[in-house]
Amino acid sequence: MATIDGGAGDDSLAGTSGSDTLTALAGNDTVLAGAGSDSLWGGAGNDLLYGGDGSDTLMGEAGDDSLDGGADNDSIVAGLGDDRVQAGLGEDTLYGDEGADSLQADAGNDLVFAGAGNDSLYGGADDDTLYGGTNDDLALGGDGNDLIYGQEDNDTVGGGAGDDRLYGGQGADVFVTGAGAGVEVIEDYTPGDGDLIAIDYPGITSFSQLQPLMSDDGAYGTLITFPDGGVTQIRWTAPIHLSSANFVFGAGPVCFLGGTKIDTDRGPRPVQELAPGDLVLTRDHGLLPLLHLCRATWRFRPGPHRMKPIRLAPGALDSGLPACELIVSPQHRIAWPPLEPRALVPARHLLGLEGVSQRPGCLRARYFHLLLPCHALVRANGAWAESLLVTEAGPRIPFLPRGLAPVPMAPALPLVRATWQAEAPPLGLPPEPRLVQDDRAPA
Repeated sequence: MATIDGGAGDDSLAGTSGSDTLTALAGNDTVLAGAGSDSLWGGAGNDLLYGGDGSDTLMGEAGDDSLDGGADNDSIVAGLGDDRVQAGLGEDTLYGDEGADSLQADAGNDLVFAGAGNDSLYGGADDDTLYGGTNDDLALGGDGNDLIYGQEDNDTVGGGAGDDRLYGGQGADVFVTGAGAGVEVIEDYTPGDGDLIAIDYPGITSFSQLQPLMSDDGAYGTLITFPDGGVTQIRWTAPIHLSSANFVFGAGPVCFLGGTKIDTDRGPRPVQELAPGDLVLTRDHGLLPLLHLCRATWRFRPGPHRMKPIRLAPGALDSGLPACELIVSPQHRIAWPPLEPRALVPARHLLGLEGVSQRPGCLRARYFHLLLPCHALVRANGAWAESLLVTEAGPRIPFLPRGLAPVPMAPALPLVRATWQAEAPPLGLPPEPRLVQDDRAPA
């Protein structure tokens, strides 16, 4: 057992095999606990705390901290600032406190309290309980049978795989359900509060396609039985009271991965360096001011996941575009053909094209959304791609300011999906897409 204190600078503290107390104090510190049941204190500054083996207590305190509990049953308090918390193995308890925190529960039956701020909560494996707290939170259960409470303000909640129960709480909430879910119960869907249900299932892109899957649950509610066997129950709202106004469809908002170069009045600039008021070059409207740059961090388990990024290799779109690799969210629509666009194609529908792939090894994605005065085509790494579209129905994004007015749809380009020839055409030329009109409203 040891008691180890840091100083006022940037310190590196390492524990022993016993039960230690490590206090970093001020500065941007690194604290590694090792084995034993340890107590780690970050103090002021942007700190890195790692608990290692044993049932540890980690206190991030002030600053933007990164905290990892390691193995066993840990208690982690993020503290003030925008913190990143990884629970690790074991049955852990995570507290977000103030700030825009990212809290990942990982394996074990974990308990997560987000606290204040626009937080992101991920349950990971096993049976977790998530509480969003105040402000606009994103809470996703992952695998296992989870309980998810959005609590106050406008939250986005989703269960993932397993049998989950979803509570939006106060505010206008979005309940996410669809492919890969087990039995999900939406406990407090309240249309009068502005709640929406987001359906994320391949091939179900409109209410007319969803309606045949709906039935009365016999208790004043609705059952949605998906083709893969998953069932979603909407309690206290019968099918007769549901319409297209209650649903949004698709795999989520359109986003660029950090590092993407966006053309501006000052040339190409990394998307994460843009700020409201910067002038962004658009194809049809010239230079437009950026209204909001919104951020969202997704964490993934190893293996396939429908929200993992899509990578477009240099030249994948033909005509040498994109000029360098372009990485976007699966639902992000790309202008096709690249030089004289005739349509917008979701990136996930380009996966049959050589040089386009999903990134199954991705464990974390930092996405950025560009909101302009109108929906537009912006140049990203040389290729035209859409900006964020806000409509009357959604999708609602917890990181956007509330009360945004809808913006008009971009130039008269139809939303399409693409199918690809099974074999290359003669002379060894690459396959060409067959564009198929999509019947859904813009998402």
